[in-house]
Amino acid sequence: MIKLTKFRVIEISAAVVLTLAALVILGWQAWANHKTKPLSLANSKSEASIAESQH
Repeated sequence: MIKLTKFRVIEISAAVVLTLAALVILGWQAWANHKTKPLSLANSKSEASIAESQH
């Protein structure tokens, strides 16, 4: 029973580590995309609206 519980603990910890790694990678990619794309889109939209209001 001790060997089974040790193996189960290793299995669970490995699954947790892999899940955390996947979440970190996905979160970092989403943050990188959010940092580059939506800012440029928002800037172009605000510049267009400012140009329209000035005209």
